[in-house]
Amino acid sequence: MRFVALAMALTATGSAAQQWRLDPQLEGTVTAALSGRLAISSEASGGEKLSDLGREGLRVLIEPSFGRYAYYVTLRWVPAGCIPRDRAKRDGSDSARLCHASHVRARRIDAATGAIALAQFHVPREDGDAVLEQLDARLAQWKGPNFASTDGTSVSLERVRDGQVRSMSSNSSPSYGIDNPAAQLRGDLLRILLAYGPAGFAPRAEDWHVQPPGENWGGCTPGLAQPLDRGFGAGNSDCDAAKHWPN
Repeated sequence: MRFVALAMALTATGSAAQQWRLDPQLEGTVTAALSGRLAISSEASGGEKLSDLGREGLRVLIEPSFGRYAYYVTLRWVPAGCIPRDRAKRDGSDSARLCHASHVRARRIDAATGAIALAQFHVPREDGDAVLEQLDARLAQWKGPNFASTDGTSVSLERVRDGQVRSMSSNSSPSYGIDNPAAQLRGDLLRILLAYGPAGFAPRAEDWHVQPPGENWGGCTPGLAQPLDRGFGAGNSDCDAAKHWPN
């Protein structure tokens, strides 16, 4: 996937390496859409553009380096043109126009077959608000390096807030990038997909990796999340239960 090219570029010499070092997208955030090799492609988005979000919304591309699936996810407040609660007038005059929920649209792209699976659903206001408000707070403060290694789970995000764009791409792990907006967003979105999305659509593992066909990663390998007696869990909870958990 993308990080094969990234690994090659990071080891390049001369002008190519200099171009990488000077790319503002490699550290902190940018006040524009992602561009160049870090741009969210039309193929991944199904033809959707950043401008399609209007003045409020979020779109994200999540790509595990070695996993089977990439995910393109958008989150919008509804109804269209509503006023986010954190920007409503204190006198209550905006109450009839407040946002009531969030609409999530997700595309799962199978790297093995090219097949596309789609999911659309609504998220209660409190959960949708929490995702965007926490992301906005992190984006406003983030200034660190975005890339932790030459592989991992890449998260490319473009956030539109009141018509202003803030974007970044990173492959940092949430365990190490505790303030990294992209790293933390991947966990927030996985929880949303597991809680409200259709069964068998989202990955089970926190790093979004799903074992490709023909490979054997050993142990309780991650797959797609299905309802199980012991809940969704992390990894494969039936496998884990058989090996570790008491009855």
